[in-house]
Amino acid sequence: MRVGAPDSLGTRIKRARERRRLSQKEVAAALKVDVKTIDNWEHGRTKPRSSLGALEDFYGEDFTSHPAGLPPIVAEHQNDPEVMAIWNIKIIPPRSREGMIVTLLKLRDGAR
Repeated sequence: MRVGAPDSLGTRIKRARERRRLSQKEVAAALKVDVKTIDNWEHGRTKPRSSLGALEDFYGEDFTSHPAGLPPIVAEHQNDPEVMAIWNIKIIPPRSREGMIVTLLKLRDGAR
């Protein structure tokens, strides 16, 4: 399995927000911070040092540890051959692959 460079903390935070289809304004209101603060975190200008725990609780994700730079949704299902088959289609952008994996998992949950 070939894995690229790990995503930055800011990228992981932004992707978590986008997966939930939330605006920066909505996240800022929920965390009681300024919208510019969210933007700074997502673009790596600053880090959410004292708010990292609140961010992880809000998104239900661990931003500080996931294997080999895998996005959390992939890392959580890295033993699933279908998930990893999708993740390893390198001609598709990472965000699109994550979306495909989320869709696969939702379809499976609906089939149960």
